[in-house]
Amino acid sequence: MIVIDYGETQDGPTVWLVIDSVAEFTSFHELVAQLSHGDVVMVDCRKSAGLFSLMPDVSNLLLNVVPANQNSRVELANDEHGRLISWKLSRDGWQEALALMEGLAPASHQYFDYPKATVIVSMMEDLKRG
Repeated sequence: MIVIDYGETQDGPTVWLVIDSVAEFTSFHELVAQLSHGDVVMVDCRKSAGLFSLMPDVSNLLLNVVPANQNSRVELANDEHGRLISWKLSRDGWQEALALMEGLAPASHQYFDYPKATVIVSMMEDLKRG
């Protein structure tokens, strides 16, 4: 399972996608490719429970395609289940994210910095959030 976590760090609000296997990374890579090609316009991670696991403080992570004229961003909100996170990129933005993720190897990570939050995609780093 790809673990989705949220917390406050010295750099501010941070969203972690902790990927513990090559198979999970391949599945996530395919989802991002679908977003970048316009094959899907939204991924609801709560509905993809076979791939994603939400930590207790995280209500959901939505991966969204937005029009090219909108800024790439992460939006944070609260609902009755915890933090609702929306990662919004244009198709080109998802293509850029995909290219950065292709450089990931086991025991590495990639930062995606936005004004309201940072997203960290971690691949097989054996991260333990406490």
